[in-house]
Amino acid sequence: MVKTKIIIVYIIVLSVISCLNFYRNSDGALRPNKINFKLDKNQSLSKPCFIDTLSVYELYSTWLGDYDLNSKRKDDYVIMNEYRYYDGTLANFKIFLRFYNNGNLSFFHIENESGLNKESFNPAKGILGVYSCIDNKILIEEFSFRGHQGSYLKSKARVKGDTIHLVRELSGYYTGKHNIFIKKEVPNEYLDWKSDW
Repeated sequence: MVKTKIIIVYIIVLSVISCLNFYRNSDGALRPNKINFKLDKNQSLSKPCFIDTLSVYELYSTWLGDYDLNSKRKDDYVIMNEYRYYDGTLANFKIFLRFYNNGNLSFFHIENESGLNKESFNPAKGILGVYSCIDNKILIEEFSFRGHQGSYLKSKARVKGDTIHLVRELSGYYTGKHNIFIKKEVPNEYLDWKSDW
């Protein structure tokens, strides 16, 4: 009886481990076992996106609504400098978005206490993704954690001056998570990194 239970537990553990489609790199960032983006990032090399690839964009605000760049629906609107955890304390992180000129992109979650420096924008520490420019829009695909495994998430974005309006696809009652990113000036040496996916 005990031997049977051990075998069953062993089989369950092996099946869970074998289903994992990601790993954590030495910097603790989520990476797919095999990169499998569906979006063709090479399209963006032939069409202008009007994205400054020598800058970063900081998340300013977020809200839930429809998966539409022109959506008027704004539920749970939050300005990130005022974002609070469930216990009421202010959040101690910032989110940045960086586009590279080869069609790659990274999202960075940076603790406020650490401050910004060159290592903050090391692509090995970020969430990886790709982008492509189509019909005055930017299509984005990122590899991020959802549920119990990594998932490829779709977004679309539009650039207006120094602001990027990005909408992530959701399912259910809310079909989109809207994010406003605003360009932030950082020293050029902070962005002296190459993306290699």
